[in-house]
Amino acid sequence: MREQLTEDDLARFEQHAPRYVAYLQQQHHDPSGATYWKTFLRNSWPGWTKITEHGAEDLQRIFPPTLVAVGDRDGVPIAVDVSYEEWKP
Repeated sequence: MREQLTEDDLARFEQHAPRYVAYLQQQHHDPSGATYWKTFLRNSWPGWTKITEHGAEDLQRIFPPTLVAVGDRDGVPIAVDVSYEEWKP
């Protein structure tokens, strides 16, 4: 998987997923221009495509209360604050 999105990648998004592009434009609007969705995707891409592994030492540094959210193509758009309110101790 490529590390960065290219202009060609973004053009394919526009061509093959116009509803998703419209959603991004609506949700991530920037008054400076209608193309902010491209900046959003470029900036988000590395976080979506790089595997992050946490070892035992990393996990031992986490102290309660802690909210851990995991989703992989679950298709359920729930805001973190809503999830927290539902599941907080």
